[in-house]
Order: sequence, then structure tokens, then C-alpha cells
Amino acid sequence: MGSAALFARQFDKSAKRVKERLEEYMGEPENDEKVHDVRTALRRLEATFMLMPKKLRRRNRKQIDAHKQFFRSNSRVRDYDIIRGRIAARAQGDLFIQLAADLDRKRKSEVAGAVRMARRVSAMPAASLKGLKDGDLESRMDEVAGRLLRKVKKELPVVTADRKNVEELHRLRKDLKKLRYVLEAMPASRRKPHEKKASKILNGKKPAEERFKELQDMLGQIHDIDITVQYLSSLGKKEAIPVMQGEKAERDRLFDKFAKSVRS
Repeated sequence: MGSAALFARQFDKSAKRVKERLEEYMGEPENDEKVHDVRTALRRLEATFMLMPKKLRRRNRKQIDAHKQFFRSNSRVRDYDIIRGRIAARAQGDLFIQLAADLDRKRKSEVAGAVRMARRVSAMPAASLKGLKDGDLESRMDEVAGRLLRKVKKELPVVTADRKNVEELHRLRKDLKKLRYVLEAMPASRRKPHEKKASKILNGKKPAEERFKELQDMLGQIHDIDITVQYLSSLGKKEAIPVMQGEKAERDRLFDKFAKSVRS
């Protein structure tokens, strides 16, 4: 089976998963697990969109843009869930009640917009792969994987050099996710050389797939703390200072663990 046929199979699988999880999400938009599940499915579908040759990306532009818009509208909802969970572990009494109530109100407002976007995406026809050729697809796969590998290689030393490089860490986290899902969407024979390069860049003795998950978990926890501290700081509440201090101390510990992991 050629690359195009294998890719089409993977694309159909990802598209069906998104469709199913969208339905589940629209049935329970307040359920944080449904929010997480639909976002994971969307990331995998986004990877297949990225791997489409230019002609197909142009043809499916409406579908691609609609999925991205829903993901963005859903992102703030997910952030509020994360922030609420982290605050619950540190804040107590009246402070937690006040913060939680404010977060719940903001989340409810964001959910309404996200559900509207979910309905729009769900009603759209599936993207088309008609005319996809092995050669065009394989060139695009190597181009996308190579570009992401170069970005990650460039970003790693910048991030590990200074724990204050929050935006750079966020970009690295997103690029690692994109690289992981792009490689997953590629046929094994096409994926292997890129996985070898990834393992070398990430300084891991484990298989690339395990290494991706390992680093993503660490970077994800750091990012969760960053958005929590940023949110609390924006409120300007003196009572929240001890919570922020606790979060920052935890971030320092996690950052040191991450930096050591990619340096050693």
C-alpha cells in the first residue's frame, strides 16, 4: 500500500474520532474530560492537515480554518479548568470560594462560544483527499517533519538557558506536540529517520514516542503553572500571593527536572 493510501486511512480515522468526540463534547460541554478528549483528537487531525500538500490544503481551507477556530475557542475553557484545579490544591476558605466562582463564571461564558463553533465544525462536510499522490505527500511529510525538528533543536537551548523564558517554553511545548502528532500520522517507513533525529535532539535513550510523552508531561505541568500564576497576578489580590509563591516554587523544581533531562 502506497503512502497516499496509508495516509488516507489515518486521516479518515482521525476525522471520525473528531466527529465522535465533538458529539460527546456538545452533549456535555461542561465536562472537563470531554474538553480534553476533543482537543486531543483535534491535535491529531491538525497534524494530518499540516501534512497535506499545498493544493489539498487550499481546497480544504474552510474545514482547516474552522477546526483551528474551534480549538482556539476551546483553549480558554481548558485553561480555566487547569487554573481552577491548581488553585484548589493551594487556596483555602474564602479565597478559594471567590476565585472558583470567578473562574466558573468566565468559563461558562467561554463555553457558549466554543459550543457554537463545535456545531459549525460538526455540520461541515469532511475534508477531501481526492488527487493525493505518493510523491507530493512524501515531499510534504519530509518538509514538515524537518522544519519542526529544526525548530525544536533551535528552541531547546534557549528554553533551558533561562527559566524565565516563558514564551519560548510555550512555543517549544507546542512544537513538540506538533512534531509528535505529525510523526504519528506518517507511515512507519517514512517516520523512522525523523524519529532517530528527534531522539538525538531530545537527548533520550528511550524510543522517540516515549521521549515525546515524557517531555510533554513536564512541559505541560510547567505551562499549567505559568497560566495559573499569570491569571492570579492579573487579579492583583494580596491574598493570592502565597498561592503564587507556592506555584513558582513548584515550577522551579519542574523546570530543573526538565532542563536536566535534556542536558544529561
